[in-house]
Amino acid sequence: MPRSTTVATLPALTITALLALALPSEPAHALAPLQDPAPPAANLTFTPEAPAPGSTVRVTYQPLDALAGEPELVLRGHFEILQRFDAGHEPRNERVATLTPGDGGSFTGSFTAPNSAAYGVFVAEDVAGERVDTNGAMHFELLVHGEDKRSHAGVLFRRAEHYRDRDPSIANESKERAEELYREVLAEENPGEVVTVTFSDTPSSDVQPDLTELPPELRWTEAWMRWQEDGNSRPALEALEVEWPVAEGLRTGIANSGLLLAVDLRDLDAADRWTERILREDWADPWSDKLMIVEMISTVPERRARALELARAALADLAAVDVAGYPGRPLGQTASEYGDVIERARAEAQAEVNRLLAAV
Repeated sequence: MPRSTTVATLPALTITALLALALPSEPAHALAPLQDPAPPAANLTFTPEAPAPGSTVRVTYQPLDALAGEPELVLRGHFEILQRFDAGHEPRNERVATLTPGDGGSFTGSFTAPNSAAYGVFVAEDVAGERVDTNGAMHFELLVHGEDKRSHAGVLFRRAEHYRDRDPSIANESKERAEELYREVLAEENPGEVVTVTFSDTPSSDVQPDLTELPPELRWTEAWMRWQEDGNSRPALEALEVEWPVAEGLRTGIANSGLLLAVDLRDLDAADRWTERILREDWADPWSDKLMIVEMISTVPERRARALELARAALADLAAVDVAGYPGRPLGQTASEYGDVIERARAEAQAEVNRLLAAV
């Protein structure tokens, strides 16, 4: 009797969601062959429309009235990476290309799609970041993938996640096309089997996750979940230390968790070690990382001086922010709007400095 193979792609939103996600039991309906779903209408085009990683991409943009007549414009956004685990992080947005005036009032420019790129989303804006074209809040998109079906399907799943709240019909079309591609891959790899492919982003409350299927960089979460049940910090901290070489640099949250356990144990050496790891991990904005550390280690009297040092460093980070070019500014948010965010963070950092000065 043929056996059924079920595959799901799990959206990496949070560690908790990843651990809670389960596969639906009902088979997916058979799908008619689909073409890649068309992008929403836009006044910006990429050539080629679906480049291979590492290739040159040309941009042609017909500006909105608010952006017409500028000496140059900026294409700003980010590429998502299929293999990277970012637990609910806001993406970092860069100035990908400079667009200069061309024929008929259009702007043109080019860039190289990174070798690791998968799905890209962008906006067009003026150099000051005050006037922004978000393509009606849908963003301008670029699918980057090689010729293999598996990577193509992964990119389409990322696209479905992007459109989930923006346009469910586009999200569903993209998801269905990805399921079809995965079905073809599995049929080729498992000839003679009945292949079922499903995708779900709805956690199931009655199915326990199989932690043995976690990727290596998330094995540390087993120890974290045990600690949540038994409260025994020492073995949990030792387990995180063992897993650190595997998870290092992948922004999984292990360093934050390690510092929390070290502080709970009042293990000063471990607290210092995990503090430095957080700073190297670049978990969030640099001032945000520092203020998170301050909140934890300031509860340890022996480390309040270090907490004050980090709070002052957070103030210096905030003073150096270029709101127009800063990678943490979300797509669609103007530089002025982001400046308000920075001012609120500055007030928070100053409050921490004042509190620690009174305590040290």
